[in-house]
Amino acid sequence: LYALNTWLGLLLHELLAKEKPIIVPEKTEEINEGSCVTIPCAYKKLKDETCTLLWFKDPKYDDVSKMFIGTIVYSNIEERPQSPAYSSRVEYITDATSLKQQKHQNDHWIKCDLRITDLQKTDSGNYGFRVINSEKFMSETLTLTVTDNPCKVHTEPSELKNPLQESEEFTVRCSTFGSCNFHPEWLIYTSGQKQEWMSSSSLTEHYSQQLSSSLFLFLDAPKETKATVSSENVKEGDSVTLSCTSTGRPDVSFKWFKKEKTEKAQQMSDLTLISVKPEDSGEYYCEAENKHGAKESNIIQIDKVSQCNLWSALKISEGDKLALKCLVQKSNPTVYKFTWYKNSQVQSETSETFIISKVTAEDKGSYQCRADNGIKTATSDDLWVSVMRKYYIICSTLYYLCVPSTNKCLVLYILTKTCINILLYCTKCDALLNFSFSVLTDSPRNIKIKGVASVKVGTPLTLTCSADSDPPPHMYTWKHKPGLSSVPLSMETGQLNIKKMTIQHAGQYTCDVTNTIGTGSHTIKVDVLYALKNVSVSSKGEQTFGSELTLTCEAHSKPAPSSYEWKKRFNGQLKTVGHEQILHFYFLEITDSGQYVCIAHNSIGKTESPSVEIKVKCEYSFLLVTHFNAPNINIVHNMTIFTQWNWKLSVYLTCSADAYPPATDYKWFKQGDKTKVVSQQQNFTVWPQNPGMYYCTAANAIGKSRSEHIMLFIGSEYEMAFIK
Repeated sequence: LYALNTWLGLLLHELLAKEKPIIVPEKTEEINEGSCVTIPCAYKKLKDETCTLLWFKDPKYDDVSKMFIGTIVYSNIEERPQSPAYSSRVEYITDATSLKQQKHQNDHWIKCDLRITDLQKTDSGNYGFRVINSEKFMSETLTLTVTDNPCKVHTEPSELKNPLQESEEFTVRCSTFGSCNFHPEWLIYTSGQKQEWMSSSSLTEHYSQQLSSSLFLFLDAPKETKATVSSENVKEGDSVTLSCTSTGRPDVSFKWFKKEKTEKAQQMSDLTLISVKPEDSGEYYCEAENKHGAKESNIIQIDKVSQCNLWSALKISEGDKLALKCLVQKSNPTVYKFTWYKNSQVQSETSETFIISKVTAEDKGSYQCRADNGIKTATSDDLWVSVMRKYYIICSTLYYLCVPSTNKCLVLYILTKTCINILLYCTKCDALLNFSFSVLTDSPRNIKIKGVASVKVGTPLTLTCSADSDPPPHMYTWKHKPGLSSVPLSMETGQLNIKKMTIQHAGQYTCDVTNTIGTGSHTIKVDVLYALKNVSVSSKGEQTFGSELTLTCEAHSKPAPSSYEWKKRFNGQLKTVGHEQILHFYFLEITDSGQYVCIAHNSIGKTESPSVEIKVKCEYSFLLVTHFNAPNINIVHNMTIFTQWNWKLSVYLTCSADAYPPATDYKWFKQGDKTKVVSQQQNFTVWPQNPGMYYCTAANAIGKSRSEHIMLFIGSEYEMAFIK
């Protein structure tokens, strides 16, 4: 291994002395063939800055592409790939080195050594390092000369007089011209370029310390010739490298072809196309050749997409038709997608042509198209479309008067509605003239009102009126229909402001815009949204037992009610009984009696109606008398027959009635010679000393009913009866 150990010290010394951005020793070095060499290098870089790094052999600046070209020995980017001849023999050695002597803390010196192994005589040349970041730098070059190696093996015969055929046997002898400290070995290349090392068994050492050996070899014509490309997707402006490989003995030379035309003949296997242009598209192949024959490679297809251009007439007037076409000069494959932009905003059109049937002032702006063929997208330049307005032309008599003292002209012309003074410069004072003059002018048009069309009650409203007008407007007037009077506004803003909207503010708003030529107007509708109001319940039908009754919920709101809810007050609480606008009772029962409310909903809120009471009218259907023996209620409840030994216990009676309206008048009677009222309460206690037959009555506003009688404390036994 041969290394330039002292170069790095010289490099650092030179770096500190001259502050160069890249340091590569500018000198000439001779290295033996088959050895290895390390070229020292260092470059200055800022923190967090991405760099493109390239080592060149024989770099040369190309004025057309504005790039350095040459054999790329090392590269850290795919766009400029490494030459295959160096792919297995080059090592890039780097680390971040901070020098104490550097003046700026943000600067870092980075090691960029290049090591090449198994040097060939073809490696001779000038080597330079290229750094591309925010700036571009190229180092000085080191000249490397690869010399003959004294221990290099030589073969006998050096060449064959007659070509050998495949599988033909021959003998070749290798030897060295000088003394060597190691034994020669045979390196056999098989057809697959696989290396096999074999030690010679017939090694003999001569007095001259020369070495020799013999081995059988097989030589053949080029085989397995293959062409490859550094990038499958080639884009216009990119650089691409075509590489050719082949097997054969002796070594082969290469030629590159494009469509049966020789593109370049060279011994190297690489063909580099810098800054691909449309004419570079096509089919490429290489040919490998030696004394025994030639072999062509496979075909490499290079396709590209051209930049697209926009083509359209620029003189567009209001009402005209505008057609923009995205022209793609060449594309392989075919463009499958077009995207259109106006003022950097994506448009809905996706075809090759962008059409506006009737141009308006709003269509002016910057237009751009983008073409996509699946490999690359290309974007056109911006095209500015100006929309010229169409004016009304008013012709009038114009009076031209020259004022010599000021060398100015006073021009008066009369329009149909007003007089305008125009002051012009004149080059010569002549007599009073009059002539016809065409005035390009227009009344307000394209009037727009900007503002919300729906607003909640109690919130503010702002409407802004604008128009295209030449001459400019001098007055704006707002009108409301119905109900509100006209509201004049300042001509600077044309803005209507209402701080707090009410229901009465809903309706149509018209903006009148006036200039010296005429008046134009525009109208919009404004809805005022408010919560439900005046929610009420109406009924239809009789409120009697068994009849049909309908309750309807009515409400006024903007927007209209979206849902309804019915609730019934039950035991002091509201219970939901329906969700439609109408609550229908097909057969009224007593249990339907109560207070009902309706709740109406819309997007603003909800409102509850006043309660409506339903009173189901009916006569008594039955009365129930129950009695209990007190104070042992459980025992009384568990017994069905009383015997005389328990006559000392009193009986508690309750008169229970089920009716609506509720019973308000209760009476207890004891039946005898003279039936009399014994109590006017709902509950009554009978003691054993007052035996007899008892019954009760209950009355309400509808009528009165009587229960069946019950006998108490009569005879030896009796039954407790439930009277209905």
